[in-house]
Amino acid sequence: MNSRRGFLILVTVVLTVMLAFLALPTQAQCFPRTDWQSYTVVRGDTLQRIALRYGISTAELANANCLTNWNLIYRGQQLYVPPGGSVPVPTLPAMPPANGVTGSFQQYENGLMIWRSDSSDIWVLDNSGRATRYRALIYGLLPEAFNVGPTPTNRIRPVLGFGRVWGNLIDVRSRLGWATQAEMGATITPQGSGVDLVTLAAGRGQLVIVSALGSWNYVTGTPPTPAPTLPPTAAPQPPAALTGSYQPFENGLMIWRSDTGAIWVLYNGGAAVHYPVTSYSTLPVNPFITPIPAGRVHPILGFGRIWSNFPAVRQQLGWATEPEQGMTFALQPDGTNIITLGANRARLLIYSQSSNWVYASGSPQLPAPQPTLPPTAPPVTPQILAFNANPNTVTPGQSVTLNWEVQGVQGVLIEVNNAATTPEPEVILSNLGLSGVTTFTVPADYRGVGFTIYGLNFGTDGSVQKVIGSTVFVAVNAPTTSTTVYAAYQPYDGGFMIWRSDSGDIFVFYNFGAVSTYPVSYYGSFPENPVTLPTPPGKVRPISGFGRVWGSQPYFQTQLGWAVAPEQGYTMTIENLSDGRTRFTLPNGYGVSFGNGSWTP
Repeated sequence: MNSRRGFLILVTVVLTVMLAFLALPTQAQCFPRTDWQSYTVVRGDTLQRIALRYGISTAELANANCLTNWNLIYRGQQLYVPPGGSVPVPTLPAMPPANGVTGSFQQYENGLMIWRSDSSDIWVLDNSGRATRYRALIYGLLPEAFNVGPTPTNRIRPVLGFGRVWGNLIDVRSRLGWATQAEMGATITPQGSGVDLVTLAAGRGQLVIVSALGSWNYVTGTPPTPAPTLPPTAAPQPPAALTGSYQPFENGLMIWRSDTGAIWVLYNGGAAVHYPVTSYSTLPVNPFITPIPAGRVHPILGFGRIWSNFPAVRQQLGWATEPEQGMTFALQPDGTNIITLGANRARLLIYSQSSNWVYASGSPQLPAPQPTLPPTAPPVTPQILAFNANPNTVTPGQSVTLNWEVQGVQGVLIEVNNAATTPEPEVILSNLGLSGVTTFTVPADYRGVGFTIYGLNFGTDGSVQKVIGSTVFVAVNAPTTSTTVYAAYQPYDGGFMIWRSDSGDIFVFYNFGAVSTYPVSYYGSFPENPVTLPTPPGKVRPISGFGRVWGSQPYFQTQLGWAVAPEQGYTMTIENLSDGRTRFTLPNGYGVSFGNGSWTP
């Protein structure tokens, strides 16, 4: 009897637990892509840069790692990335010859494309000698999927970065034609003054790119003879008619394409300026606030972003004279856009290759200009109106609230550095508005935090210019902690170097009191001490990591001089002091304290 009663009690308990579990509300779960390989975040990384390196979008990388804040990653964080790509590893990579950096190239019917691994820039080189650079900041945001029709026989459809540039930019496809071979390796060797020597794999020759002139030429070898020209029917044909919108202004028009989101600004003098969606989508919505003249319209949406944030566009176009209206356009194989304005008002042609436009028939019937329009407001002077961090003293794990307001620029980013280790940024908060509030949680190893805000302007070529900046410092109160690691030490005429095994960082201490830090991601790609001068009597030639740093820049050789003894391995004690500085012990038992770029015994 007791056994049966116990069994009934057990069944009752199990059913109760199951019902309680089933009654719990279901929650959306995120499962990291553990089938991908692991990647360790290093200084200077952003989620966007890592995504570009592995040929995926920022959203895909964030979703694969269950990240809710795309703007916040930290050094040492483990992320999952797709197989392939260039992942920093503890061992030093094989060095390309003569200070070169690795890259790749792909041959096309009428030229080639070059990609360099250090900056991820892509160069488009056509057979006319013209060289055009596309920065990763621009093409990395373009879609991977694009519709250019079926791939012709004996031709190759470009992929990854080459595919993003070729597939989304009509001008590039028109200049290069289709790819004729798969992507292959290349070595890019900077020659100084903006000149790069590119050595193509498989004995394809060498070529020189001159950045300042936007030109290139072969040094050795010649381009392979292209395959016979494909018949016109094999060329991809775009849709016969696509939709968009336009808005007339006092001195021109603005055109928007629904398929790509790109905007053309057409000035009455015949000039046409192209703005891809990546150049204006993150700009503030209509920050230009002033009374609207009688008979005029304030642009909105994408037209408003460009018109309001670019003073030159405002001054040359003037005010809008009508609201935004619909249109259709047909894209020709040579890149020409045939635009038909709403209600058959006019047809116009935009020549994307030469950046100009003309009316094909008719002209918009614009209202007569107002005789007494007020002058366009002058450009706003770039200025940081406010930037503060609260509180100004924290403990590890506590959050800091940042408030800012900036004017006269197109974008904002904030760099965060650990003042106890290096002035280089460890975290970059990007895609910020001209004003806003955000928080930053201080990591456990920080002993002081520097926040530097920059106002940014973006060039039409994808370049980013830091126009104005300001820094605030937050002290971190933390108990003194210590640890021991294996290290190496080498004395020089003008100071000494220390290498720590746990991070691979190299610290350069100068006798005049300065200290600088170089992570393995910085010096790991340098050659093994390229200095060819004979070693003076009684001196030692630096080798390994010390040799890479010392031999990479004449500054190190001038300020440090030659090594006076071989490098020496020892067990180093590292203390993180409560004042935010760090203390290293030396092989002789003494120690040095450093922080914010200086050191003391």
